[in-house]
Amino acid sequence: WVSPYAANIYLSIVWPFGQSLHKASVVSPFLAICLVEKLHALGFPNLGLKWPNDIYCNRKKLAGLLIECSGELGSGCKMIIGLGVNVAMSRYSKIEIDQQWTDVLSNFPGWQRSRSEFVADLVNCVAVGMQEFEGNGVKDLVNRWKHWDLMYNRSVTIQNDKQVKVGVARGIDAQGCLLLETNNHIESISVGDVTLRTQT
Repeated sequence: WVSPYAANIYLSIVWPFGQSLHKASVVSPFLAICLVEKLHALGFPNLGLKWPNDIYCNRKKLAGLLIECSGELGSGCKMIIGLGVNVAMSRYSKIEIDQQWTDVLSNFPGWQRSRSEFVADLVNCVAVGMQEFEGNGVKDLVNRWKHWDLMYNRSVTIQNDKQVKVGVARGIDAQGCLLLETNNHIESISVGDVTLRTQT
C-alpha cells in the first residue's frame, strides 16, 4: 500500500478461529462480501469485488483484505485479518500506483462520518461476519459473490509462484476458489494474483 500520512485506514484483527485450518480459505472472499454489502448499506456507489478479496468502487480499487493463519491442519488456528481502506488519498496529487484506485472522499466529497465511526463500522462488520461464519456457516456464498463479481465471464490472467494461466473467470465455488475456464475445462484456483485482460 502507498500510504500518505493519515490518509487511509489500516487495521488488523486477531481472531481465534475455532474451525480447522482448511476451512480458512473461504473466510477471505466471505468477509469481502460482508464488507462490500456494508459499504453498499452506507451508500457507496457502483461497488464490486475482484477475487479473492479486493473491493472496488466505480471499477477502481477502494479496499482490500489480507488474511494470515497459523495452526495445525486438523485443528483450530489463529487468524490475523488485515483490512485497508483508501479514505483521503485524493488529497495527494503526486501518488504513483500501478493500478487504478479510488478513495472515500472521491465518491463522497461531503463525507461526514468520523474516522472512529467508520473504523467501528468495519470492525463490527468483520466481527459479525466471523460469528456468522463460525456459527451458522456461510449461506449462498456463490450467488452473493456473483452479485458483486467484476470478473465474471471476463478473460483473466492468473499468476502464482509456479505458472501463469489465461482463461475466463466463471465465479467462485463453495470453497471460495476462483473457477477458471480454459479450453472448455473448468478448474478451481485457490491462490494467485489476478489481472483482467484488456482485450475484453
